[in-house]
Amino acid sequence: MAVPVDPGILNALRPRRQARNPLAGLLTNPLVLQADLARQQQLGNANAQLRQLRSQALIGFGDPTLARTLGDTVDPNTAGAAQANQYSTLAGLRHQNELGVRNIGNTLAGHGLLRSGDYGYRQGEQARAFGQAQYDATKALLAQLNDYLGGYTSQTQGAQTNYLNALLQAFQGYGANPLGLLG
Repeated sequence: MAVPVDPGILNALRPRRQARNPLAGLLTNPLVLQADLARQQQLGNANAQLRQLRSQALIGFGDPTLARTLGDTVDPNTAGAAQANQYSTLAGLRHQNELGVRNIGNTLAGHGLLRSGDYGYRQGEQARAFGQAQYDATKALLAQLNDYLGGYTSQTQGAQTNYLNALLQAFQGYGANPLGLLG
């Protein structure tokens, strides 16, 4: 005597046909694979170049705090190198400021006006000029970093476009011979 079996259990035990992705042949197309490898290499090169350019700019600028805020987008040694760069943009601005402050004191002392109200006024103007110079230097650095990012974006878009074109070309071939890609 046959034992009744639940049809749901029978369906669960039957071997299932795996669903085929009809477009899977596109991704295994040799031209698409080659374009993908080229894209990955171009993206890796673009990332490395952007990282190097950013690091160099930040070291040249000389602000370790700014370098630290960019984290993994720059070389890990960037902050230390920026701090140690005695010829950086900021180091040069600080030096010029020190010379300017010293010059104010020397000039006024030479005229016997060191204790005059002009001393404070000139110090304030020197501080203002120093702040403006720092602002201008920071603005120039940000413009430079933005230019680097624009170049990076162009490189990555080019790599993506080349890959997309390979996919489209393979898809056109698939449209002409769909069974050839499925078999």
